[in-house]
Amino acid sequence: MIQKLVILGLLKNKPSSGYDIKKFIEKDLKIFTDLDTHSIYYPLKKME
Repeated sequence: MIQKLVILGLLKNKPSSGYDIKKFIEKDLKIFTDLDTHSIYYPLKKME
Protein backbone atom coordinates (compact mmCIF):
# COMPACT_ATOMS: atom_id res chain seq x y z
CA MET A 1 0.00 0.00 0.00
CA ILE A 2 2.75 2.45 0.91
CA GLN A 3 4.41 1.86 -2.46
CA LYS A 4 1.27 3.01 -4.27
CA LEU A 5 1.02 6.17 -2.18
CA VAL A 6 4.66 7.05 -2.78
CA ILE A 7 4.33 6.41 -6.52
CA LEU A 8 1.14 8.47 -6.78
CA GLY A 9 2.70 11.30 -4.80
CA LEU A 10 5.72 11.39 -7.08
CA LEU A 11 3.64 11.15 -10.25
CA LYS A 12 1.44 14.00 -9.03
CA ASN A 13 4.43 16.32 -9.27
CA LYS A 14 5.64 15.23 -12.70
CA PRO A 15 5.51 12.28 -15.08
CA SER A 16 8.26 9.81 -14.19
CA SER A 17 9.44 6.40 -15.27
CA GLY A 18 9.87 3.48 -12.92
CA TYR A 19 13.61 4.07 -13.04
CA ASP A 20 13.16 7.74 -12.04
CA ILE A 21 10.92 6.77 -9.14
CA LYS A 22 13.38 4.11 -7.99
CA LYS A 23 16.31 6.54 -8.09
CA PHE A 24 14.35 9.21 -6.19
CA ILE A 25 13.47 6.74 -3.45
CA GLU A 26 17.07 5.51 -3.20
CA LYS A 27 18.46 9.04 -3.09
CA ASP A 28 15.91 11.15 -1.23
CA LEU A 29 13.54 8.90 0.71
CA LYS A 30 15.87 6.19 2.01
CA ILE A 31 16.38 8.01 5.33
CA PHE A 32 12.61 8.18 5.93
CA THR A 33 11.45 4.74 4.85
CA ASP A 34 12.68 1.23 4.31
CA LEU A 35 10.83 0.79 1.02
CA ASP A 36 12.29 -1.95 -1.11
CA THR A 37 12.97 -0.32 -4.46
CA HIS A 38 12.62 -3.70 -6.17
CA SER A 39 8.93 -3.61 -5.27
CA ILE A 40 8.24 -0.39 -7.19
CA TYR A 41 7.63 -1.89 -10.62
CA TYR A 42 4.76 -4.24 -9.72
CA PRO A 43 2.43 -1.59 -8.22
CA LEU A 44 3.40 0.82 -10.99
CA LYS A 45 2.37 -1.74 -13.61
CA LYS A 46 -0.90 -2.47 -11.78
CA MET A 47 -1.77 1.25 -11.75
CA GLU A 48 -1.38 1.70 -15.52
